[in-house]
Amino acid sequence: MKFNNTLNNFYKTLLEQEPPASALPPAQPAQQDAAMPPAPAPEQPAQAATPLTSEGEAMLVRLLKKALVIKPDTTDTDTILELPDVNPDNSKEVLSQLLTLIRKYDPDVDINK
Repeated sequence: MKFNNTLNNFYKTLLEQEPPASALPPAQPAQQDAAMPPAPAPEQPAQAATPLTSEGEAMLVRLLKKALVIKPDTTDTDTILELPDVNPDNSKEVLSQLLTLIRKYDPDVDINK
């Protein structure tokens, strides 16, 4: 329950925050010259999201379950906080580091029944 309360409070805080200025649409000029055609909308680069495979989804769920039950010591918590932001380029390296930390507490990523 404590985790759910923390997650709900974090979500509520995010919803209450104002979006950064870069996330807001650009302001439109008050008047537009009749002789000038409207400027074309800037094209957004198409980022094709790679769908998550069923094996990847299963691994993600197992890691989330394990993360909810382990209590890392202070040095491991510091190590986790020092990890870089995860992106498609470094996700495998970060996953490897996280699995190494998890396996210090339990060699199996799954929660034993």
